[in-house]
Amino acid sequence: MTQKILITGGTGFIGSHTVLEILKEGHELHLLIRDIKKAQRIFGQPDNLYYHKGDILDTESLESAARGCSSLIHCAAMVTLNLKQEEQMHRVNEEGTENIVSLVKKCGIKKVLFVSSCVTRFHPQQKQMTPESPLQEGFTPYACSKSRGEQMILSLRDEEIKVFVTYPSSVIGPDDPGLSEANNALIYMMNYAVPICSGGFQFIDVRDLAVIHRRLMREEAVPGLYMTGGHFFTWSEMHPLVQKLCSRRILRIRIPGFVLRGVGRVVSFFQKRIGFTFHLTYEGALYMTRWNILDDSKTLKALNFTFRPAEQTLKETASWLTENNYIHMKNSPLEQ
Repeated sequence: MTQKILITGGTGFIGSHTVLEILKEGHELHLLIRDIKKAQRIFGQPDNLYYHKGDILDTESLESAARGCSSLIHCAAMVTLNLKQEEQMHRVNEEGTENIVSLVKKCGIKKVLFVSSCVTRFHPQQKQMTPESPLQEGFTPYACSKSRGEQMILSLRDEEIKVFVTYPSSVIGPDDPGLSEANNALIYMMNYAVPICSGGFQFIDVRDLAVIHRRLMREEAVPGLYMTGGHFFTWSEMHPLVQKLCSRRILRIRIPGFVLRGVGRVVSFFQKRIGFTFHLTYEGALYMTRWNILDDSKTLKALNFTFRPAEQTLKETASWLTENNYIHMKNSPLEQ
């Protein structure tokens, strides 16, 4: 059955791929966006896609975009490791989501898909994350903001609204409008080195995540919590995978996890006070070295889905990054 769907964050990395997938189902999509020209560059002007200029912090524009919609996909979020932007991140991820919840109740929306984050279920002492893992208060500013937003969304289940939540791990892939943190990590590994420490790197192809979102919007989909982890590799396993992508030797830098976390604490301390930008923060170091593997077996079974091979995702992402000049030419991917 064709739906009229409001989508927030539709020009972001996850959002844009989700829009392209859901368009295949023939639904009428309404995007709440801040930059209409950007949306037109990404999507053009398909017959069943409508643009509404606005922001999730502006309730008037939200209500205007949602008029007549029966379903909602909330992709909009602020992801940053820059602690100087922490206040704005909390506004977007918490106040913005609160506005979404109020909108759903006011406009009679019956189905909500919320793109959360696996970090809302992360705990340093766990070995894995499952749909049964408790919702954490958050060990980092970003995790805290997403956890509070998720609590608000989950409260809609009491209103007899169909609520779906996905929990992406690190999202990589081609056609990234803003360059995600995970794609930035791959750039660093291809240009410089792979750290060899405790923990590992779990990533999902953005295109696979978008297909999962498309299937969850189908009439027969069962509301619930859907882990979307993808592939996990230890850092020692990541090195040869990255090496296959590059034409020169990629360094392996061995460093204990506690050292990385210690350096991250120092960086975060000064970043918040001085405002300089450095990719290694305590938040990043914590996830790098104490990662809980996402168990998405229930998601794959429920949706009859299989992730594309990790090597394919890495190769196609590396090619796109190189074509867009993010990879040093001397490190460019090998032709295979």
